Amino acid sequence: MKHQQIRDKLIFFREQSLPENETRIIQEHLVHCKECSLFLDRLNEDFATIQSEKLVSADPFYYTRLKAKMEQHEQLGVTSRSWAQVVVFSVLLIFAISGGIMLGKNFSTLDYQNETVTSELLLFDGVKQEPIEQFLLTEE
Repeated sequence: MKHQQIRDKLIFFREQSLPENETRIIQEHLVHCKECSLFLDRLNEDFATIQSEKLVSADPFYYTRLKAKMEQHEQLGVTSRSWAQVVVFSVLLIFAISGGIMLGKNFSTLDYQNETVTSELLLFDGVKQEPIEQFLLTEE
């Protein structure tokens, strides 16, 4: 076999998923060929590096810090700052809703019987301008 064919099969050789005759051929080639045996060594090192990087070690102090923060939060309970945030938010919400209602009342009391307003609104009435729509909307 040529070097490139051997190198292509080295991963399968490493995983021991080749047939016996190909495994034997590759083993004999590796004994005589320094380049391919160095390539296999580098391949093994790369796989070892990948395997070691897969395992992430846990920070031993993270759990204790997190647990201490949770216990501190439980002991303090609800603080005055959180109550102040709730009160301020509620007041702002009520103010915004009441302001919206007042604005709505002001617009609903306008007199729309003014001739200029109604004539301007008629320009936007597309039903009267389109004969096909008028035809489809009338019942005969």
